[in-house]
Amino acid sequence: MGEQDGSQYAAFIEAELKAELARRESVNTRASTALTTSAGVVTLALAVFAALIGKDFVLVGWARACLAGGLIALLISAICAVVAGFPWNMKLAEPLTLQKMISMHWADPEEEARATTAAINATVIESLRPGTKTKLKFLLAAGICQIVAVAMLAGSTLLVALTEPQVSTPNSAHVVTPTPGPSGLPTESGSPAPAK
Repeated sequence: MGEQDGSQYAAFIEAELKAELARRESVNTRASTALTTSAGVVTLALAVFAALIGKDFVLVGWARACLAGGLIALLISAICAVVAGFPWNMKLAEPLTLQKMISMHWADPEEEARATTAAINATVIESLRPGTKTKLKFLLAAGICQIVAVAMLAGSTLLVALTEPQVSTPNSAHVVTPTPGPSGLPTESGSPAPAK
């Protein structure tokens, strides 16, 4: 094999294609994990709050704002994870091209065949990389949103745990505290008993 047969370049391009495909697959897997994590954190957060505050607890102030912010961040994270896992298009060799390779061009010189396959692989890499970069940006956004969400949910949980609980009670009839009358006995209305 000669020194100028292009085998080194063809091997390099093929290795780049394998690396790019592995990178795309890794992003898709991590996007799926990020989506599952977002759903799991929401479930865990609601379970923790149910255990900490009970059904009659009224969440107010910063604790409520942190909880709302955390849930919104998780929702955004889930949306970014879905977009990151979306199957972006890539260019592949046309079936007709593959058929020509095994019929019309099967007897081509090795250097020519190597150049053709390297060119096709380079085209596939060129189509893969922009989509993978976009997917990585959305995956990064999903991760950042999850960090923000966990921090806000943790803050809300701490605020609830360290704050005196404010339990909502249903409206009830006015209860009058009996006060003693002149005779020393309490009256029903709370006002002094009439003098006899």
